[in-house]
This record gives sequence, C-alpha cells and structure tokens, in this order.
Amino acid sequence: MIKYLTILIPFVFLYINSYSQTEEWIVPKEKKEVVSTFNFTDENIKSGESLYQKNCLSCHGNPTKGNFAPLQPSPGDPASEKFQNQSDGSMFYKITEGRVLMPQFKNILSEKERWEVVAFIRSFNKNYVQPALAKIDEFKGDAVNIEIIFDKENRQLIAKAIGTVKEKIEPVKKAEMVLFAKRYFGNMQIDESKRTNEEGMAFFRLPEELPGNDSGYVEFIVRLNESSFGDIQKTALIHAGLPKNMEKLTDQRAMWNITRKAPVWLLISYFGGVLFVWSFIVYILLQLYKLRKIGSEVTNNE
Repeated sequence: MIKYLTILIPFVFLYINSYSQTEEWIVPKEKKEVVSTFNFTDENIKSGESLYQKNCLSCHGNPTKGNFAPLQPSPGDPASEKFQNQSDGSMFYKITEGRVLMPQFKNILSEKERWEVVAFIRSFNKNYVQPALAKIDEFKGDAVNIEIIFDKENRQLIAKAIGTVKEKIEPVKKAEMVLFAKRYFGNMQIDESKRTNEEGMAFFRLPEELPGNDSGYVEFIVRLNESSFGDIQKTALIHAGLPKNMEKLTDQRAMWNITRKAPVWLLISYFGGVLFVWSFIVYILLQLYKLRKIGSEVTNNE
C-alpha cells in the first residue's frame, strides 16, 4: 500500500501544479471596472515604458515581438489581442496582486506607476479609447501636513493628511499615502498604499512581530504619494515593535575586537608564536657565543 502511495503522490502534485497553471485568472468584477484617475499622456506612457523595461521585460519580452519567456503559465505578449481585450482595471489588478510566477507589484510600484505601465501597454492598441477618468476630489488648499496616530488596541497606524484652505484646516481627501518602516539598509513598506477617506485619514495594519530597536521603538515614515503636493512626508518614532536585544560586537570574543576580547586560540597562537621566535633567536645567539668561546680557547692553546 505504501509503495503505491509513494508512486501516486508525485502524479497528484503534478496534476495540481498543471491545474493551477492552466486555471483562468479570474478578476473580481469590481476590480475590472476600476479606471485610472489621470489621462494616459505621452509623458505617462514614456514613464510606463521605463518601468516596463525594468520590471516586466524579462518575462513578457518586447511588445509586438512575441519573445516572451517560455514559462507556465505563459506570460504572453502585452501587444497581443488576448492581452488588449482585458479592461484597464483587470490589467491594473493583475499587476498589483500577481499570481504564481507573476510577482506582486503593490509594494514595489506606486499606484500611479502601475497605471503608467497600463498606459504603456495600451499604447500598442490603435483602437483603444481611454474610459472616463475616476473622479477624485481635488484639494484646493496649500500647506499640506501629515499627522500620525498609533492605535495600539487595533494595532494600526493612522495617517491623517490636512491642509490649509483660506486659513481653515481641511482634510485632504482620496490622496494616496504610503507607510514605511526605517531599516538599516533602506525603508521597508508596511501594508499596501492607501487612499485617504473623507476625513483625510488612511489606515495601515501593522505586522504583529515587527522588530524595533532595543526599547521596541520603530521609526515610521508616511509619504504622500501625490506629485501635485510636492515631496511631503512625516516621520515618527513609535513604540510599536518588539524589543531587539542585540549583543554588541565588542561584548564577545572575536577577531575584530580589542586585544583583551580576542579569541583565546588567537591569543595562544600569537603569544606562542612570539615566544617560539624569540626562543629560537636566543638559542642562535647562545650557539654563536659558544662557537666564539670555543674559537678563543683554540687560539689561546696554540
């Protein structure tokens, strides 16, 4: 019985794998109907081309050339009829969420950058007509600021964008915001990008085991991902991580440490080597002294 199961298991996994590869990629209806918030201009198409070259070319190849990678499921040519028959929302969803070999780009590219990739793909369809833009409330004020609030009970960080309109404080509605945690070698994005609600607030879910410093503090950076506002971000040090008690490099014996913290074997090797060398030098000097003494005695006897 065990023998037959051993033979059967690889075929089961092969079937599951082949099924997952051929299964149709179903996009939720509400996601299919999503449209861009800006026009697909020549400038946006050019930006999308640059992003495509960096992130998509290796699998999808050059549009119209059909030189996509021989993978399963097939990446396909973005200029093909099958690709172009999809809605803008479907393309945007697939770029955002990914599946199987297709990576997720929601934490790599901003929302605007993902739409720029869609714009570039659409540039190969001569019959394409862009749908009416999604309406987003445009903020009419200036002096935009970001407030950061930590909701410890629900373990979420709330970012609130506010601005001044005719000397009155007003919320910045439906603006894209991104949250990062500062790490040693760069910033790590937390959760996906969010749009502010009617009160100008965006809610980010924090990981349960987010590492902090020695005291459990994490430095968060909230960035307003809207070019029309300029480069606006806010940094806050919040006690929302796990304390990370790392040993100092000078606390343990290591080759890079000070002399009194050097490894024992290294100290023994070093001082043993020095002692051996000096012992050998002293031995040679003694032998030379004896030879000279013997030479002097022979000379005196003659």
